[in-house]
Amino acid sequence: MRRFLLFLNRGKEHAAEKAASIREQLLSLGAELVDIKEHDIAGIRGEDYDCVLTLGGDGTLIRAARGLAGSGVPLVGINLGHLGYLTVASSDEEIPGVLEKLIADDYVIEERMMLNGRVIRNGHESPRDHEWLALNEIVVSRKTSAGPVHFRIYVNGAFLNEYKADGIIISTPTGSTAYNLSAGGPIIDPAARMTVLTPICPHSLYRASIVLRAEDVLEVWIPEEERGIQSADFDGAATEELLGGDLVRISESQQTTPVVRIGERAFWRSCAVRWRRCEGATDEAGETFKKIVELIGKKEIETQEELVEELRKAGFRVTQATVSRDIREMRLTKVATDSGKQRYTVMQNEDPKIEKYVRILRDSYQGMDRAQNLLVVKTVSGMAMAVAASLDAMHLHEVVGCVAGDDTVFCATRSTDDTLLLMEQIRKMLLG
Repeated sequence: MRRFLLFLNRGKEHAAEKAASIREQLLSLGAELVDIKEHDIAGIRGEDYDCVLTLGGDGTLIRAARGLAGSGVPLVGINLGHLGYLTVASSDEEIPGVLEKLIADDYVIEERMMLNGRVIRNGHESPRDHEWLALNEIVVSRKTSAGPVHFRIYVNGAFLNEYKADGIIISTPTGSTAYNLSAGGPIIDPAARMTVLTPICPHSLYRASIVLRAEDVLEVWIPEEERGIQSADFDGAATEELLGGDLVRISESQQTTPVVRIGERAFWRSCAVRWRRCEGATDEAGETFKKIVELIGKKEIETQEELVEELRKAGFRVTQATVSRDIREMRLTKVATDSGKQRYTVMQNEDPKIEKYVRILRDSYQGMDRAQNLLVVKTVSGMAMAVAASLDAMHLHEVVGCVAGDDTVFCATRSTDDTLLLMEQIRKMLLG
């Protein structure tokens, strides 16, 4: 390689200085051309440059990939951000070695799969008549509705599953370390060819991601009776509003993104380095957790979006993805308010009375099962009435009331979804 373009995110600290330094290093190694750009790079052709180096984080590389789609120009990521799973160098010590290998043509180019997404309304293509491209992910989620949304998933025209959730993430292997990972999805080698479906905060005990073949055509349908406006987001760069009855059809794109790999198994080695680095960030995470507890204690925060907004007002640099992860790790739950809405809360076992009820449940529990809006809890003989009284005394939002025999408790709930939520609450109490 001899002709380079440096595409930088000036929002990153010292990005301009870093770009100037890399430019000088490349020229000293024998590069013929090194240009620097900060904004749109659409329209660049394969004959213009041998390589584009992105200086920022994973988001900078994603923006470059969209702008270069179809050009065939390979990308190299230099990380100036936090994690940078898609980048090959994250420190000043690593950069010279990467540049030397590029000049010496000592590298491998991986073709990363991309996704096409198209909105279908009333059986017809989107009014924009546009097929969106994504290297990372396509996210179908609520936009204006306060509660969770129903999504029906079809694969190759066959019904797969229905979710009641905040959203659905359809990720490429490259995007598996982004929103998918924050939502509990698996990490996949970015050179692989497959698609990962991960629900966001599903109201269900079944939360596992589903891995599909790259060739599968996936459809996310929002039932017609669903109120409010939802959205389909493509790599965070383009968004289409969705209404009840709309369908988002997602398939593998014929276009790929060429990404330079330096050395063998570079991705997993970089993962290990970044995970070790994250261990030093636990203090920062702890401060975020403290602020979340403070906020939900003072305010009636009903949605994840509201929590993100409040954290940002408090000076925390958070995203929907990081807050989704924090909600899951903190095991936040929702309770009803006097106004009829719901709010986030932390189950407080520190209350001596609550701890007493939880201890009764743990000591007596044998198992549980459900049937629609009825939860059946099996206990040791003679303890069912005590468990029923404990569940009633906790004033759990999902419970209408409990009755008991000798070793069986019957809990009536408000709906099938509430039965599932109650089972999850009890599991949390049993785990402590």
